[in-house]
Amino acid sequence: MSPADHVRRTLQDAVVRRRRVDLTYAAPTGSQSVRVVDPWGLAAKDGRWYLVAGTDAGRRTFRLDRVVVADVLDAQATRPADLDLGAEWDQVVTAVEERRAGLWADLLVAPDAVPMLRRTFGRHTEVAQARSDGVPARVAGLNADVLARRLASFGGSVRVLGPPEVRERLLEVARGSIAAQADSGATGITGAGQEYSGPRSTVAVRVHPGPGWPSNG
Repeated sequence: MSPADHVRRTLQDAVVRRRRVDLTYAAPTGSQSVRVVDPWGLAAKDGRWYLVAGTDAGRRTFRLDRVVVADVLDAQATRPADLDLGAEWDQVVTAVEERRAGLWADLLVAPDAVPMLRRTFGRHTEVAQARSDGVPARVAGLNADVLARRLASFGGSVRVLGPPEVRERLLEVARGSIAAQADSGATGITGAGQEYSGPRSTVAVRVHPGPGWPSNG
């Protein structure tokens, strides 16, 4: 059994038996601290396990891959009588994702691309009422690079209204894609906002340059 599996099984046992746990926990900086916690439950997100626990400072969440030692104590763990672990975990996930959503981008989206937009950005998607020229929307990501790379897959179905750094990074991503196709023998490269046709692909990029809409289809 690996150390990670041992820690997870130890904590699962503590949750089931309602026993307090003496945790030696490593911070991102590498420094370690020791604390006694009341384990409430385990949850997984993006392939990583977490312990949701009660502490003297209230609810806390601990990444299992940072748990150095977990010793189960004989002391009975306390747990709120009205504890809804699913709701607690939803709050944890929301807080984590809000921290990750460092930048919002304003878009105009083709109606048939809205479902894919929701799937791609999840709860970091805000969609307004459709207009004659498209569906206004907002999406969030960690930074301009993350947003641009995700939005590039939508091609001409999404127009980026702002902020400028997302538009500029999206153009760079599109130019890199076109250059890669050119290196493989494609021809007919044109500027952003136009279509590039090569022997195996077509790349379309639409980036709103500023106030007022361009008539690029």
